[in-house]
Amino acid sequence: MPRFTLSHDPSPRLSLAASLAVLLSLAGCGTGEKAGGQSQPVGAEFCNPATGMPFIVDENQSGQALSLRIAEIFWGRRVNVHQLAANFDPDPKDPAIPQAVDPDPVFVDFVINQNILTDNVNWILEANPITQVTRLIILARRDAVEPSATCPEGNPDVAERLRFEARLRLTQQNFPFVLPKNDDGSSPTPFSFIPRNACMVIRFNDCLDDDVTPFGELADTVKVFNGIPPTSPFDSRILFDPNHGGLVNGVFRPTRVLISATVSVDEAALMGGVAPNALGFSSSLNSAGQPSVSVRIPTQTAPSATQFEVLRNLRGNPLDFDSGGPRDFGSPTRDIVRALRSGSADDVHNGFLRDETTPDLLGFFQSTVSSPINPSMDRLTWILSLGFDTACTKVPDQGDVIRVNGVVLEVTVMANDVPPGGPYTVNCRASVEVPSGVDLTGDAQFITAYDPLLVMGAVTPACWVGFSPAPVTPPALGVGPGAQATLRFSEPMDPDTLSPFSGFMIVGGAGPSNDEPPEADKIVVSPLLRSPGLDQFFLDPIQPLSHINPQAETYHIRLRGATDLAGNALDSQLPFVNFVLDSTAPTALSGGISFRFDSTDEMGDTGPDIRGQVIYQFGTNGGRIVPRQPVFASYVADRNQPVPMQQTASPLGVQDPLRPLGSKLQYVWRYADFGWKATDETKYDLDIVGLNWAPLGGLADSDFFESFEMRLAHSLFLPDDGILPAGPPPAPSNGNILITGLPPGPCPFENNVLADPRSPQLLVHPSSLGYRIEPANLFVTPSNTVMMPYPYDPFSNIGVGGIPETFTWRDTSVQALGGPFGVGIPQFVEIADAGIVYPNPDDPSLPNLAPGEIARTNQVPSYGLPLLVEVRCFPSNNGLGLNTLDVSLGALPLATVLSGINGGPAFRAYTSGGVGNTGTPQSINPNLEPFPRGGLNPNSLPPNMPSLFSADNQWYLGQIDTVIRVSRAHSIWLKPVSSVHPDNGPADYRLPILLPSPDSFPEGTSVVLEYRGAEPITDAGQLAAAQNADNLDAYGDIAPGQAQVIFLDGDDTWKTAISEIDGAALFQIRFTFINNIVKGVTADLDAVGISFTL
Repeated sequence: MPRFTLSHDPSPRLSLAASLAVLLSLAGCGTGEKAGGQSQPVGAEFCNPATGMPFIVDENQSGQALSLRIAEIFWGRRVNVHQLAANFDPDPKDPAIPQAVDPDPVFVDFVINQNILTDNVNWILEANPITQVTRLIILARRDAVEPSATCPEGNPDVAERLRFEARLRLTQQNFPFVLPKNDDGSSPTPFSFIPRNACMVIRFNDCLDDDVTPFGELADTVKVFNGIPPTSPFDSRILFDPNHGGLVNGVFRPTRVLISATVSVDEAALMGGVAPNALGFSSSLNSAGQPSVSVRIPTQTAPSATQFEVLRNLRGNPLDFDSGGPRDFGSPTRDIVRALRSGSADDVHNGFLRDETTPDLLGFFQSTVSSPINPSMDRLTWILSLGFDTACTKVPDQGDVIRVNGVVLEVTVMANDVPPGGPYTVNCRASVEVPSGVDLTGDAQFITAYDPLLVMGAVTPACWVGFSPAPVTPPALGVGPGAQATLRFSEPMDPDTLSPFSGFMIVGGAGPSNDEPPEADKIVVSPLLRSPGLDQFFLDPIQPLSHINPQAETYHIRLRGATDLAGNALDSQLPFVNFVLDSTAPTALSGGISFRFDSTDEMGDTGPDIRGQVIYQFGTNGGRIVPRQPVFASYVADRNQPVPMQQTASPLGVQDPLRPLGSKLQYVWRYADFGWKATDETKYDLDIVGLNWAPLGGLADSDFFESFEMRLAHSLFLPDDGILPAGPPPAPSNGNILITGLPPGPCPFENNVLADPRSPQLLVHPSSLGYRIEPANLFVTPSNTVMMPYPYDPFSNIGVGGIPETFTWRDTSVQALGGPFGVGIPQFVEIADAGIVYPNPDDPSLPNLAPGEIARTNQVPSYGLPLLVEVRCFPSNNGLGLNTLDVSLGALPLATVLSGINGGPAFRAYTSGGVGNTGTPQSINPNLEPFPRGGLNPNSLPPNMPSLFSADNQWYLGQIDTVIRVSRAHSIWLKPVSSVHPDNGPADYRLPILLPSPDSFPEGTSVVLEYRGAEPITDAGQLAAAQNADNLDAYGDIAPGQAQVIFLDGDDTWKTAISEIDGAALFQIRFTFINNIVKGVTADLDAVGISFTL
């Protein structure tokens, strides 16, 4: 049998004889009606008087039901149903020989069970390789007749018709039904599964009014949404089922609505405003996840929500909102809801409809057609003379296709044996009647599937690859350096398997004898373009291929691992296809570097290529890097941690910042306060989503502050309350750790914030939201400390796009350094007091790290700096100020007062209002307090005297709630080189290609690439060190002792525009993954390619 055949799909029509047969067998159109109640017998076939097409009667109430309801929802495959041609053989001797098929469909847009596949006994399922229309050929003749003397046109062949109808009924059995579940999170998993390219069928209990809601408006009354959760409107093809319903007053009325997830090019053109879609629904994330498809049917109009019409039966009744099943009480349109889960790569058949037909790679051979003859005068059957214009030739055979002047013809009989190259006399059949006046002569395309047996002599595998513009000598000699390469297939293909980095590639040099993956700098970086039907794919190099005039460089095309949507591989593997550039083209040197993530050392250097917070995942279709998952966690800073354990609990506590007369407070929490080590990278890049304080004694009173604001930042200062060792202080510390903490006034509050444009102080709780303290919100931590939440809750104040704004602490994009005056990290308090051990990272047998050996004073990176919490409590008419916060006192290494700091380095700086010792209230507006002034001390003698210090060693107990929103990784230093020449050096860079493309990342996720450039590293040892990611730190930097990196223009900052590093001889990439912390999803990266000119 041929590898593929054409579907003939003209406008539906029936012959006169067929129409008479229908009328005779069904006792006439329009008969059998009832005025109310069931229109005709359920399951009977009648004809639609308006179209002459048959339909099947569904259960209905002739459109008069008082309660319109959904009877059932299921899904299947949408096809056109055909019968055998009138001259069929009822008893074929050789079933392998295909019989002629009636080009006119019996049923259009007919939904069948997905398990109905070609068996060559009952039916044949096939797709048109040009239009992608799927047709089911039932191997019987519905309109067969038996000629007789009394009836020249013949009497209906009842047995043959019954055979057709029996086989048709088999296609309607065992449909998978959709469970009634909601899309609002109230329904438990699992959700009903639907393949991405399926057609959903909604059957109602009555006939629908398809006059009030014509095709163009149906999408306004039956709405489809997609995504996770399914909130994004989805452009599907929604239509009334023309094959099921009833006759009411002589008019066919449908009982079903079809929702086709796919939209062909032709269908999109008819619909208008809808893009073709061969993939269907977007993929769900996993096989047991949340719903990703939602169908909503409004039951009432709501002009305010632009809902001006609803689906109704002929009586005018809309869908009954109280008919049972999931519904949306909060919707102004009172929607009936059904939620499903679309397929994913984890599901059978790759998440698509069942498909066991292997796809073909098609060759489009340039040819010429002449001498057309239409022997039967039917404008369908033709005899043509076919000659080939290039070395790509083939003897035309059944199933091959000729396309000339917009007409598609299928070869029906193998051409006679003639000299190679033709011309051939070809018998063929047009897919539709050729209009008179259309000329079937001239330039043509001969379309045939790739078969290794066809490759011989001048016919090479290059015949199945297209180049545009055409080569000087087709198929592959004299290709222009800027030419586009094209592959065409017999059916929609999975774009992910045609990656320009691992699937469909242009590679520098001739194809090798082995099948090893190409080197990372040999792949020509090209975007992969595709036709709307996913049957044609194009590689369009970002810049001309590297070429030196008058050389004729060789490149090759690779096609590996390509599959159709259901995961079926090509029947025959295409070998590497060499092609040669046009030697006369102008000189232009170029190259590219590609990450495919299928190895940790793709660049072939001395170590891994990437270092950071990502994980490599290797699979059969290549690799990928994935970020850390959006995990939520809480961390407690209390006296059970080793460092805070060294402090002294304050028996009195503090009221700041919960003061009715106003307060402005800044306090810090260090990494060690939560029991972490500075080197624990799992605690880098943590986003703060909650803050909590500890009430003294574990008790709290109700209170309300109508204006209460919170801000977060990195602290410039790193308090170290460790005990100084005897002897001289370690260099470069000045030995006075008392001033490592927050400074007192008149030093401004704003000076405590680490100055870095990547991490400014962030307002996380606007003052207008206030703060209500409720004892019911008290909770106990795992360490048995009672806590009370601050009002900061980013999920209750979600900003634009539904993504909350959060602060990233220990942010590795921050390049500013801090920690003045102290010894650096690790701190004295960690090593000397708490006894925390930091083994030597280079050699554990060497002595453990001493204080300051990770980072010295004033050189502490962001991961070593504290979280700076700023609270502004505005004067309140409602606040009582009865709550006291639990604090500890930092170590007291010296009983001294320096610069206004009491008893040790300050963990807080503040200004607070209060009642003076004269009984006069003294309120403060925190917005008008630029520097700390302290407050009024209720424990002084006499009480309420001004505090001696505006910054002190009182350390707040608390808890932070975090989520992993950000993950970062850095590449080695990369060297741009030509794809086929030894040239390298300074380059100009082009925008990168990311796979998957950013527009297909899950909603609210992203991957951001940033760059920086450097001058050449001429020392081979230093270059090797710079090209080993093991030598990079969490910021992508390499120790000066290993390699001396001279940054381009002396600028070590990261650039979001790659053009800013033009002229760099080396470049580095930073990958930043952003998770959607609301939906709990991430963006993965399969490949990255960067091209350049030298």
